[in-house]
Amino acid sequence: MGCRELTRASVVPLSLSLRLLRERQLIEKYSGLGRIKTNVQGTLLLEVIMKITRIGVGLCFLSILTGSALAQKVYVDWDKTNSFANYKTYAWGNNTPTKDPLMDQRIQQGIDMHLAAKGLTKVDANSNPDLLVRYHVGTETQQQLNTFGDGWGWWGGGMSTTTVQNITTGQLMVDIGDVKKKILIWRGTADDTISNNPEKVDKAINKALTKMFEKFPPPSPK
Repeated sequence: MGCRELTRASVVPLSLSLRLLRERQLIEKYSGLGRIKTNVQGTLLLEVIMKITRIGVGLCFLSILTGSALAQKVYVDWDKTNSFANYKTYAWGNNTPTKDPLMDQRIQQGIDMHLAAKGLTKVDANSNPDLLVRYHVGTETQQQLNTFGDGWGWWGGGMSTTTVQNITTGQLMVDIGDVKKKILIWRGTADDTISNNPEKVDKAINKALTKMFEKFPPPSPK
């Protein structure tokens, strides 16, 4: 074999080896990039999942809070034939209190504040008030005796008619009556207001009374 043929024969395997080596290097290079890319994608995916989980937990907690807030329902009713335009003074009657004097104090102060904002003046019950106010609190399912007639059930004596009404646990009820007519003319009721949590019940009472007295005095009869 001549020198030319020997050189050509040795060059071919060498060039092939170099090409194979280069391809192997490229494969390893891009394989590494692939692993890196996969790792990056996996990390990003994990971060996204964690964020979604945190958002889901937050929304769940928010829905619980919203559900609790929405659980309180306030109802207001009044005598549609009665005019509230000429009432100037009010006094407190007998209440159905809670077992917590501080809670009763918050309720009474809150009602006083809203009535004062409506232009009414609190007087003593013996000072011939225009209105008589009382509240009832349901710390457990119990019965309330509603007495109407001579004395409106708060003064005692005279002819009267008594009806029985259940007060639901956690309920706050505010009654306002016309002293001269001796009739109930306005009632506000708030469900899910009273509990054993002082901070929670304080906010619930304020919220309930605000909603109630948005509709006091009611519009004059047409």
